[in-house]
Amino acid sequence: MGERHLDRKVELMWIAPNIGVILVLTLVLSGAYYTTHFTLGIFSEPTDWMYALIVLFTFGAIGGLSYLWIHLHHVNFTYELTDKEVIIRWGIFTRLRKVIPYARIQNINTERTVIERILGIGSLMIETAGTQAGLAEGIIPGIANPSSLINEILHHVENAKKENGAGGGLGDEAEKNIDYSGLLMKMYEELRALNAKMSEISARKDTFAGYQGIHDTANGSMIGWMEGLNGDPGAPIPRQPGKNPRNAKNGAKSRQSRAKSKRN
Repeated sequence: MGERHLDRKVELMWIAPNIGVILVLTLVLSGAYYTTHFTLGIFSEPTDWMYALIVLFTFGAIGGLSYLWIHLHHVNFTYELTDKEVIIRWGIFTRLRKVIPYARIQNINTERTVIERILGIGSLMIETAGTQAGLAEGIIPGIANPSSLINEILHHVENAKKENGAGGGLGDEAEKNIDYSGLLMKMYEELRALNAKMSEISARKDTFAGYQGIHDTANGSMIGWMEGLNGDPGAPIPRQPGKNPRNAKNGAKSRQSRAKSKRN
């Protein structure tokens, strides 16, 4: 929808504190003028034109520069509502940009000071996930109709959460979207690599006759179960047999060898 500017009344809200500062400076300069005259006698007599000059200088110079700065700040402060995010831009010499995705927005509050209520404007405080409670991620001041803007932003927030599958419960949807097939495939590849490594170690240890049979049976059963999960994820884990025929055969050969050795 393009960039939007703040209401012009926000300049009055921003300049209100400066008016108090200007009045204080005027009183200080006026007091210094009269103190200098009566105490030090530098001036022959206080004149009205001198006092008027002080007032004009204070209001003209300081007030004019303050208003110019505030006006430039107002002109350069914009916000934009895109399809995916809120973008806030501000800054005179250095341009700053704040991007707030709709999916991260958790709460929107309004703040209206006494001056804002008099002027009929308000400020929007946008809170997002991960920020401390009470602290706003983004602030949009000088809004003539805060309620209308809040409703517009919340409409975008609801649409964004529906698109991301977070409309009815983010935790449940995230759990449903877990890629179990990818996890199973990764486990299957790791088991195959472990099987190859253990086969290499077993081949080098000829003294452990029964190790190879136990290893082949356990890993073969586990890999077969993992391959079966692709067709039936609820397949039970197979139980390992109490005795391995190959292991028993190797044990029998071992006992025969020891018996021959004793006879010899």
